[in-house]
Amino acid sequence: LKRNIYLILSITTLSTLFSIYYAKNEISIYSGQFQILVREETKQSLANTLGAGIIPKRFSAATTLKKTQELILKSPLVLNPVYEFAKSKYLERGEDISNINYKEWVEDNLNFAFKDGSDVFEITFQDRDKNLIISTLNMISEKYKIYSKRDYNKNLSNELNYLRAQEIIYKEK
Repeated sequence: LKRNIYLILSITTLSTLFSIYYAKNEISIYSGQFQILVREETKQSLANTLGAGIIPKRFSAATTLKKTQELILKSPLVLNPVYEFAKSKYLERGEDISNINYKEWVEDNLNFAFKDGSDVFEITFQDRDKNLIISTLNMISEKYKIYSKRDYNKNLSNELNYLRAQEIIYKEK
């Protein structure tokens, strides 16, 4: 150690200086998240909802599965408008967006996961701009709400059509 003290000190000094320089020039990456409760409806709860023992054929299996909801949330159907919004913000910041595609953007910036085997689905977005994180997460939430309402309204109109058809059949009987 005594013979190589200058070598050890020079390596330690250079490492420390490099670490300080790297830490000062490193761009901070922030992360934001929100959670969605995903529930499965069973035949029993639907029978109670309809108030009768008759369950339409489309309710023969659980209507909402966790994996399906995860795939829907990751799909371009929900996230493409968010992706286009993020690209426009990257362009405003002066970033090169020519090599960004949808799939890579989702994999690099978004994280989707159910929390510890529960029905709570957590979505996390990472970026260096806090305002973009908030705007993007709000937009994802809104787009999913629109999709959910659309699906809900479609299911509701299908149920209404089914019940009207059943009413006609029972009136004839």
